[in-house]
Amino acid sequence: MNKKWRESETTPSACPYCGRINDRAIHIEGEGTPRAGDVAICISCAGICVFNDALIEEKVSPEQIEALPLGLQYELYKAVVAVRRAHEEIGKP
Repeated sequence: MNKKWRESETTPSACPYCGRINDRAIHIEGEGTPRAGDVAICISCAGICVFNDALIEEKVSPEQIEALPLGLQYELYKAVVAVRRAHEEIGKP
């Protein structure tokens, strides 16, 4: 399935896993900027986050992941693997 990706600026916030300040998002579904409850993956550590009401990234719980449609869970898994493989290719831990 070929998806059109779109980039947007976001409220700068630190990844709750690695501390990287993220200020952009690439969307594989939906329009515009992220909304509360949207899921994100940190480009630095591949941590899965969720945007809170203030659009700040928070750690996602296993229950939140399980509540997502299976197709979206699969897309998240593929994105996490892609980030980790990219890190391996450039020698980033």
